[in-house]
Amino acid sequence: MAEKDELDLHQTRAAKIIFQVISNGWDKNGDGLIDANEIPSELVALFASMDTDNSFSIDCDEFIAYLETFKAEEGSEALDEILTGLKHSMSSLTDGQRAMARNVFDRIDRDGNNKIDPDEIPEELLECMPKFDRDQDFHWDLEEFEAYLRDYKFDQGDQAVEL
Repeated sequence: MAEKDELDLHQTRAAKIIFQVISNGWDKNGDGLIDANEIPSELVALFASMDTDNSFSIDCDEFIAYLETFKAEEGSEALDEILTGLKHSMSSLTDGQRAMARNVFDRIDRDGNNKIDPDEIPEELLECMPKFDRDQDFHWDLEEFEAYLRDYKFDQGDQAVEL
């Protein structure tokens, strides 16, 4: 068995939420576990590698153990990239939240160039900028700002991005 590297608090929290979202969608019998017969066929091999007790079901602890092994083998940055991708694919903004995002974006974008420049961004968001600056141009466009809001919504809940 491969070595494990404990998840940090942020990674653990994200993993638990992701497991909950996945199990809400796949747990057909409502037992809180993801059973082998509840997953898409293309994920059977991945599922088998997570099912360490060979019970034909995985729980949150097995999911986290799998991620700890992944982190030990691939590194923390690779795990963060995977978790962020999953978070973004599982969290979307409603039409109202998109309108609110546009409104806030326009207010922050003081020079009107359709980009939030480092000198325009609120100080509490500065450290988040590189993570969501996909094209690494040191600016946020609306799409990148919405990615930040989806991530924030995933971590804090729907009410965190409501007016």
